[in-house]
Amino acid sequence: MTEDTTRRDELARERTVLANERTLLSYIRTALGLVALSVFAFKFADQESAIVIALVALLGALLVFCIGLYSFRQSSARIDGTIHEHAHSVWSTLAAFAFIKQKDTSPHHEHE
Repeated sequence: MTEDTTRRDELARERTVLANERTLLSYIRTALGLVALSVFAFKFADQESAIVIALVALLGALLVFCIGLYSFRQSSARIDGTIHEHAHSVWSTLAAFAFIKQKDTSPHHEHE
């Protein structure tokens, strides 16, 4: 009975590892789709709004890829049992960055 339980646990771990890899590939597929949108907008559009769309899509692709890679590494560490309790969440880091960036870009009103 112990041998069956061990084998079942090993197979469950392998399924979890493969699911984690599939999730990473999904993030990569989404990022590549955004890169394709960006290339299409740069190549076939001649308006300024298309350039903005292309740049936003390119930045989105980079963001999606980074989130996917971060998530993959965190999940891999959790699966292996090596995750640290003080690891930051990618969402809290991104939210803090967006808040700081928003403060930096907000217009400053000077009173005369």
